[in-house]
Amino acid sequence: MKIFLTMIVLLSSLYADRDGGPYLGLGYGEYTSKDSNPSASKSENASSFINAYAGAYINKHLSVELSYLRDYESNDASMEFTALSVSTLAHYPFYDDMFDIYAKFGASNIGIKNFEDDGFGFIYGAGFGYRLSDLIGFKIAYDRYDFKYKESLDVSHGMTVDCVYGAMEFQF
Repeated sequence: MKIFLTMIVLLSSLYADRDGGPYLGLGYGEYTSKDSNPSASKSENASSFINAYAGAYINKHLSVELSYLRDYESNDASMEFTALSVSTLAHYPFYDDMFDIYAKFGASNIGIKNFEDDGFGFIYGAGFGYRLSDLIGFKIAYDRYDFKYKESLDVSHGMTVDCVYGAMEFQF
């Protein structure tokens, strides 16, 4: 599944619009995780993270993105969170494409230290971008990861991770 999703992002970048094209980004932010089971040992956690991503604009209203998020300073060492995601972003550029509002939807492979297995989940998000020049932009974003994990063979719980971050983006 990971190979298939990676191939979609790479092939989509080949068909990218020349006015848009590929981009790379690096972000830093804070996340809060919440477990649907209030008695779980990891019911709430907050930490900082680093987010690296690459994508391609198909046109000025649509892009695809592959991102990797990693826990940076966890308050709970047993709750180190990582996510590998592939997403589609719908953009609404305005004021000569200097500003951009977008919505994000995608799939994600979640890994949490000391959990038995990786989880498959969904990512939803929204953000606001400001393009400083043709090559450099900044954005402020919110992403939400929803996924399930198994506590034991018979018991599974849902978990959400809410992320708020700022990022610098380089477009080619």
